[in-house]
Amino acid sequence: MLSLLTLLTGCASLVAGADFISTLKGTSDLSNLTYYLDLFPSFLDTLNSTDNITILAPSNEAFQNTLKDQNSQFADARVVGYVDTVLSYHIVNGTWASSSISSTPQFLSTWLTDHDWTIVTGGQVVEAVTVNDQPQFISGFGKAATVKTSDVYFDGGIIQIIDNILVMPYNSSRTVAGLDMPVASIVFANQTLQVGIDTAFTDLTVFIPNDQAMLAVWNDIQYKSIPETLNILGYHMVIGTRLYSPDFKNQSLATYTNNNEDIQMSIINGDYFVNSAKIIKTDILVNAGVAHILDAVMNPANTTVPPNPQETGPVLVYSPVPTPTLTTSSSSTGPTNVTAASPSASANSSSNLSSGAYAGIGVGAAAGALAVVGLVSFFCIRRRRQMRDMSSDTNSRSSSDAEKVPGFLPRSAGAVRRNNRKPKKGILKSPRPAPVEVPTGEELAAELETHPQPRSPELDSKTIMSQIPQDIYENRAELDADGEIDAVPSYEQSNANEQARRSTGGRRGTL
Repeated sequence: MLSLLTLLTGCASLVAGADFISTLKGTSDLSNLTYYLDLFPSFLDTLNSTDNITILAPSNEAFQNTLKDQNSQFADARVVGYVDTVLSYHIVNGTWASSSISSTPQFLSTWLTDHDWTIVTGGQVVEAVTVNDQPQFISGFGKAATVKTSDVYFDGGIIQIIDNILVMPYNSSRTVAGLDMPVASIVFANQTLQVGIDTAFTDLTVFIPNDQAMLAVWNDIQYKSIPETLNILGYHMVIGTRLYSPDFKNQSLATYTNNNEDIQMSIINGDYFVNSAKIIKTDILVNAGVAHILDAVMNPANTTVPPNPQETGPVLVYSPVPTPTLTTSSSSTGPTNVTAASPSASANSSSNLSSGAYAGIGVGAAAGALAVVGLVSFFCIRRRRQMRDMSSDTNSRSSSDAEKVPGFLPRSAGAVRRNNRKPKKGILKSPRPAPVEVPTGEELAAELETHPQPRSPELDSKTIMSQIPQDIYENRAELDADGEIDAVPSYEQSNANEQARRSTGGRRGTL
């Protein structure tokens, strides 16, 4: 028993003493990773000589599944040329065995420090957490990679073989678009906002309202100016602090608004709130820090609404936009009069229309008018072409008929249209032209007697047979009475056969 324990201890020491390259090439499930790392010798040498690191190594199947998606980040990296940058996101500082990962999220710094991809201090992070007792690493867009083979040691650290390639976090606007939040994407799609939120700040915490929350206040915020929208968005941003879910507590946080108003974070019955908005999704990694999703839009001008854990929908902290209501007068029997409910409502309605709205209405009206003009022009041109085609078709038919029928005088296309058109009241129709007189049968017979037509001479079968080229008989088979194919006869034999048939009254076989 002791000798067996000594043997196992020696094997473990041997494995732990192997360098990274030897361990990598000795693991069959990492052959694809080996191939890509060999493309960057200096990067591979640095890994081989560094201590206290954890390699999140995608398996061969992970590479195969990712490369099937031509729109994946790694597929793009192969084309554009930043595979080494993606691989650097899989190198974690520190030695993280599977036993050190728990259900409490931990955010581990990586070797991804390329400023084109991250602007956080100390390098971009990856989330480590256990889900159903399985260690996972969460990257951009919330993509999870589960540990497939754990704790493969080498002399500089440990390898965790995972079933997915990690996704480097994108900027905030790209992340919102990738989270299937189209309404929020409209707000973040503004170029000025993108410059402000995507590139100007480091170590950012941003609270992003979901689409339901955006729609609840859309009538109020859609016509606000860029500075006003920036101020509202700034009220959802904490600059200089990356606040991950393990850091949540009852606290005040200064926001990026004109007056640096505070937001109040609170924990009620295990739920997290910022002012009156509930945090419904946490820890979405972005290039500048971390984002959390809210169920309501916060208002820097209305911070007194307390959080309500019983609320199932977004808490409205914006006043709804007043809209005019129309009333109908039903007391009279005449035409119905539509009047505004109040002058103030009408004033509010007109004041709510910005210059952009009036411009949109004008463009819409102009487009509608052009569409009507285009439609009328289309039908006029189409009708004109139909009349022209009918005219040419009528003339062609009339000319051909005139060649066949004696005495037929074709009418012009104008006459056809005039005669087919109903006359207006009080206007007489134009008379049709008088038809040409057709000669009678007696007149035609007298004409033939006066000018007889030449007739073809009658030919007997011998004359006909003599005029048929001989090679025709040399290239065809004849059938006898029973339908069987006989040998091809010569020209003289065929002539003799025809004479014999005529003299005996016999019949040839039919095809």
